[in-house]
Amino acid sequence: MAPATKSGIRFSVGLNHSQAKRYLPYLISEGYLQTSSNEQGPSVYEISPKRHKLLTILNELSEMVDT
Repeated sequence: MAPATKSGIRFSVGLNHSQAKRYLPYLISEGYLQTSSNEQGPSVYEISPKRHKLLTILNELSEMVDT
């Protein structure tokens, strides 16, 4: 997953503004997302290594169930 802005995440997963305000800080506090900001634009969100590991495990479980 490429880095994305809050708006990009909202539109790609179908969250409204209030849902994004609630869920993005939670995902950051739990270590699933990390942010970086630059002086010229909005914060950018990226998946963290912890989230990447979780996604890998979930995909492996999904493959086991599908077989």
